[in-house]
Amino acid sequence: LGVLPAERDRRPVQLGQISPWLQKATVAVEDRRFYDHGGVDVRGVARALWVDVRAGRVIEGGSTITQQLARNIFLTSAKKFGRKFREAILAFAIERKFSKDQILELYLNQIFLGYRSYGVSSASFNYFGKPLNQLTVSEAAFLAALPKGPNNYNPIHHKDLAMARRNWIIGQMLEKGWVTQEQARQAQADDLRVQLAPERAKYKDADFFVSEVKMRAQHMVDGVDDVDEGGYYLRTTLDSKLQTYAQAALM
Repeated sequence: LGVLPAERDRRPVQLGQISPWLQKATVAVEDRRFYDHGGVDVRGVARALWVDVRAGRVIEGGSTITQQLARNIFLTSAKKFGRKFREAILAFAIERKFSKDQILELYLNQIFLGYRSYGVSSASFNYFGKPLNQLTVSEAAFLAALPKGPNNYNPIHHKDLAMARRNWIIGQMLEKGWVTQEQARQAQADDLRVQLAPERAKYKDADFFVSEVKMRAQHMVDGVDDVDEGGYYLRTTLDSKLQTYAQAALM
């Protein structure tokens, strides 16, 4: 069964379906004290500032995973004091309402990771053509590198930067004791191989089929201007390989 492409590829999953490597890599790079703070990490802000000053560039941000979740859902990315204050208030509210695992699950399901991928499940398929539970340590670390800037760490155009960021994250996982020395060595030695185009490119020979399904879906969903932007998950009978064979035979 085919899953139709849209402008925003979302495939929500439960935390138990997400590779433990990816969970750990995300916490290691985005919020090392995620399980210890109540939404805002003062120590984390100070540590991030120190790391950035030593490096002479921005390596770590000061926002926790909860703050990022609040910003991505409710606010904008404008760098203003008022926004940061509202972000903190929302983060405290989210921490009171949800467990840490629920917050991490929400975060991993909605972050933008490039390749039109919103959430780690679609990113895993679009970059590596595999489900989350099959990710290696190095692949998980690469996906964890993307929230900081998918374009900056594009593995096709900026492979060296992407691998350097990935290897740094693996080092952070080693420092936390979440991977062994040997696992870290092997993961950092891995090449970074991704698909040249998102998984959605497989449907290039099914334009008429996709257009028809989207038109019917638009009629089924009231009050939505564009199903492409709605994050809907459309399951169909389309087999992209058979469609390509049929297209070639017709030509």
